[in-house]
Amino acid sequence: MKSENELKTSAFDYQSGQLRESVRDHLKTYGFAYLQQGINRETAENVATDVWDYLELVDVQRDEAASWPVGRPQRGPVFRAIRDYEEGLSPLFSRKFERDIATLINQKLRIGQERILYLTFPNANQDLNRWRVPWAMWHNDFMGDGTGETRTYLGFVLLNDVDAGGGNLVFLSGSHRLDEVIAPQHASAILKQLSRKSTVLERLWDRSEAAPGAFVGERCNVDGVELQVLEMTGNKGDVFILEGSLLHAPTANERQDVRLAAKCYLYFKK
Repeated sequence: MKSENELKTSAFDYQSGQLRESVRDHLKTYGFAYLQQGINRETAENVATDVWDYLELVDVQRDEAASWPVGRPQRGPVFRAIRDYEEGLSPLFSRKFERDIATLINQKLRIGQERILYLTFPNANQDLNRWRVPWAMWHNDFMGDGTGETRTYLGFVLLNDVDAGGGNLVFLSGSHRLDEVIAPQHASAILKQLSRKSTVLERLWDRSEAAPGAFVGERCNVDGVELQVLEMTGNKGDVFILEGSLLHAPTANERQDVRLAAKCYLYFKK
């Protein structure tokens, strides 16, 4: 039975003491925080327009679907990460944004690094009924500066309005608290160990074509930690903050429009 997608939202006001407490509790328990209009919608729209101006330089036209590199109909995602577009994302990931997030989560920012533009082109022969939670490319971003003195967060900004059944990511809330994840190891080893502890996770990461997979909203309990499969959906300018160790995966795009999102890494002192 399909469960509900439970994304607890907070209107973005980093000066609100109540919001700060809520965000910190949510990050600690679930590994993510969802901030409605964390970036002004107009700013997000302007960045998206600039992205399309950039794409037109390589003959990818906003209103000409025939010019889009299309994906393949499969469970795995088809997306492109563009790492040489950092300057174009500056209006999103400003120093003020970094300071505001640091204030929200009550940690001292060490440095903000690497801004990435994500493009997810529609799959060929789009079919919303075909969309499934992917088994492929699940991982965490357990990154730092090699000293063990930093804690990594991921900041995502939606540059499209994104409905359910094709969000920018799926993630496993609460997974940042699991022993298998806390001890740095390759994602494949983490998934293998966790699959043995939950039938939901076993279905989620079953690669066979006939596998039933898992639904957005499904829950399971592993070693006393409640996990839930969630999908990143929302509106232009909405911001998601994820713990770097949270398990997540990009998703296929079964809709008619190119999906745009941006990500930055934020490193904080432990």
